[in-house]
Amino acid sequence: RVENITVPIPTPIPSVAAKSSVKAKASTVNPIAMAILQLGKPEELSPPPPLEFSLGHPTGINAIDIDVIKLTAQYTAVNGREFLGGLAQREQKNPQFDFLKPTHVLFSYFTTLVDSYAKILQPANDLVARLQQQCIKKQVLQQTLQRWQFTRSQEDRKQ
Repeated sequence: RVENITVPIPTPIPSVAAKSSVKAKASTVNPIAMAILQLGKPEELSPPPPLEFSLGHPTGINAIDIDVIKLTAQYTAVNGREFLGGLAQREQKNPQFDFLKPTHVLFSYFTTLVDSYAKILQPANDLVARLQQQCIKKQVLQQTLQRWQFTRSQEDRKQ
């Protein structure tokens, strides 16, 4: 025979780990507040530098065609323009490779991808130095906040 026994559940006592996690959260907020204060007023902000490797993707195209364009751009960045010329000639009757024609709507998207991939595969010394400098957490936070604040001020002016 089994009897029901009621056992009281103890209430948790705040531990040292919980207190330290609260301090950790507060310390992550403080750098954000400090960066906002250092940025100044939105009117004083200059436009942030353009995002070098950010690219808007075209809409209304299926995923397979986007993948073909990206993969072709990667091969072109690695193998050069000679590869592109040979591929364009070999696939001239294939409608999936129409983006290789300079008159096609997606040709500029394709060439922008090729340029971006080429920059990544063979970076210039100044690009590597800039990227290493931009890896500092405080600087990344300040740049992000500046970009956000500039975008916000531009949206406020439009309204």
